Amino acid sequence: MKLSKQDFYFGALLSLLVKTGFVPAIIEEGESNQIYKITTNYDYVFYSKYLSKTSSESKKDSTWQFQFSELELKRIRDLSPNEKFIFAFVCGRLGLRESEIAFLSIKELQECLGIDYQTPNRTVAMRTTNGSPYIKAYGTGRDRYDQSLQITRNPKTRLDQFKETIQPNYVS
Repeated sequence: MKLSKQDFYFGALLSLLVKTGFVPAIIEEGESNQIYKITTNYDYVFYSKYLSKTSSESKKDSTWQFQFSELELKRIRDLSPNEKFIFAFVCGRLGLRESEIAFLSIKELQECLGIDYQTPNRTVAMRTTNGSPYIKAYGTGRDRYDQSLQITRNPKTRLDQFKETIQPNYVS
């Protein structure tokens, strides 16, 4: 069996999750996304997407534009804000060095997508600025950079925020 490019990007997500105390098990696989059920003392579901390179890059900042298909949008539209989903955006770079992973809650993702819009083409953008401890998240619903959500670039801190705010299903 040969490995694909997506195996490396999703492997990076799995490695990061293991390093932060999660125990992942894949539950669904797609061409540009994968869904993982993660178990600690709780169950979480990670919906992941990756881009292997930036959509735009300057000396100061980098942006990744994640596209969502109509099927993905339908699934996301049907999710309740109380669902235990964490959306992981693997922001790759050529050569893989300095790649990052950004995490959004379902509510944050729906805000960025503008889930009530009827247009079939939706995007979520992740933008990093050199030296900043934050990633800016925006998209079709928050289409102006100055309206972006500011999330920490530190994955451990960000995942700890989810443990505090998402009420996951307890695994007995």
